[in-house]
Amino acid sequence: MLTLPASRPTQPWHQQRSIRKAVLDVFRYCSRKLSYTLLLKPSDDLAWVMPERRLVFITASLPDVPPGVRYDPIDEHGRRSLFLVGFAAHEAGHVRYSGPKPPGSLGELWNALEDERMERLMARDYPELRLARAFTFLGDVVSARAQGKCDGSALEGCLFWRWEHDRLNPRWSVREEDRELWADVRPLVEASWRAKDSEQVTWIARAILDLVRDQQQQGQPQAEECSSAGDPQQAQDAPGGADGQGQGSGADGAPAEAQAPGRDGDQEVDIPDSWNGQVSATGADADTRDGTANPADGEGSDAQDREALERTLEALRGTVGAGREDRPIIPVPDQGDGPGPCAEGVEGYARQLAPLLRPPERAAMPTPHRSRGRFRYDRFAQGAERQFARTNTPNRPRRS
Repeated sequence: MLTLPASRPTQPWHQQRSIRKAVLDVFRYCSRKLSYTLLLKPSDDLAWVMPERRLVFITASLPDVPPGVRYDPIDEHGRRSLFLVGFAAHEAGHVRYSGPKPPGSLGELWNALEDERMERLMARDYPELRLARAFTFLGDVVSARAQGKCDGSALEGCLFWRWEHDRLNPRWSVREEDRELWADVRPLVEASWRAKDSEQVTWIARAILDLVRDQQQQGQPQAEECSSAGDPQQAQDAPGGADGQGQGSGADGAPAEAQAPGRDGDQEVDIPDSWNGQVSATGADADTRDGTANPADGEGSDAQDREALERTLEALRGTVGAGREDRPIIPVPDQGDGPGPCAEGVEGYARQLAPLLRPPERAAMPTPHRSRGRFRYDRFAQGAERQFARTNTPNRPRRS
């Protein structure tokens, strides 16, 4: 007699196929990429995308929702749906609109600026998914998590201002000693949200770092200034490249030579502690790094493939609940306490029993041929590639 172990009759919500499929459908619909695989499991990281491996990760450890969050649906299922839709659409936006992430502190600042630019484009292109609500809800939660670590620096505001600029009572404010610097940095931050591409965001990020370095150098003791006077790297810094004139040239899309204040090799700037866990994207540039092109651009596939993709995306549009206000986009997880097909009640048990009932497999160790590595003239005469030994691998049992 076989005794079933004590277990839940259903899986946790993040392992249920209906939820995983719904999240992946949102990502595929928004990114226009059908080749990505979804990882949905508990983690301290919120979300990231890896175009090289065609992989998108979303945490199942959803953050707690504090009071004062806009568009809070209150109920658990509505919150879960907004979290998952926001994460999936955010990472899909990096695949569609973001270029490669620069290295070092420039890359961290670029990510803080690029997130808002990309999310605005996604909310514009997919109004049927109500992404503006999901992004606002997600941003308020993420901002509230880091309030205790905020120091009010102007550099910190480059990230937090995108969440606080449209609140009646912003929860973030610049500290007194950085007010003048923030007056110069804030217009650059807001200009990056309207940049035409990621390259312009990189230029603006360099300009902001030049302003921050300039303030840090002015605040150093005289002894440190003397000791660094002979440093050729610091002597080459150009703090004047990020003034109002530089901002205007970046917004107008000037040539790279005229809109590249600073260099990648400039002195690194310390990133605020409050950014930890908030800036996690790697940049995408998916059209050139994952081997597929955007069908809308007419590259990388013929007309038949583009038509097939458009049909698939249109089917996904109906699947993700486009235009539906009466229910969440992500379905409610099965709790196993209501009527339903037999499979829903035994799936959890079946997954536990499957590895126990699998037949044993022989070790797949290579064994030497009977020739034992001796030279064989008949194989040499036939022009065989291997003229000495060959290996045999025992067959594995077929899986049902």
